Amino acid sequence: MVTRKTLFILIALGAILLVAVCGVVFFLIQKITPPAPTGGEKIVTAQAKYIKGGAAFFYPASWQVNDIPASPGMISVQVVDPEDSIVLVASSAEKMSDSEVNGTLVREEGITVGGIAGKERRWENMKSQTVIFRADDLKFEEKQYRFELFGAFSRKVKMERVWDAIIKSVQFEKGIKEGIIATPQKQ
Repeated sequence: MVTRKTLFILIALGAILLVAVCGVVFFLIQKITPPAPTGGEKIVTAQAKYIKGGAAFFYPASWQVNDIPASPGMISVQVVDPEDSIVLVASSAEKMSDSEVNGTLVREEGITVGGIAGKERRWENMKSQTVIFRADDLKFEEKQYRFELFGAFSRKVKMERVWDAIIKSVQFEKGIKEGIIATPQKQ
């Protein structure tokens, strides 16, 4: 039979052991969890600006650019995120067809891009686990423009963030100097 004194010692040791385990777990959680950003911090990320064919837009500077030859005054470019395999395609033509997309249309609404009214649509294909964002019907200087973003369904949240930033940065301007400009951009 256990005496009162032995029972008291066992309870005290159990309590000490419980406090020690809780302390170790708390320490490990603090070590693993990154610190939350404070409201006053400015995040600076490197941005690049692509300018061609009367259109300009910002994209993450770490992305790779594949400038595709196009008729004078037109734009045709692929910008690729090599880390997450996200692809942005920007193009223009005198007339564009509404190419068919495999997947379910999950969003269709009017959008204004660089002051030009157009249409935004989003498709999801659960079979291939892909997502496509498209902004088109954008008419400027007798040309039609299209911006499309392709990626894996698992990268949808990042794609939405990048898409919104790129679309908000689009500018249309007659006779702008063409090229790529890399600059740090505050967000």
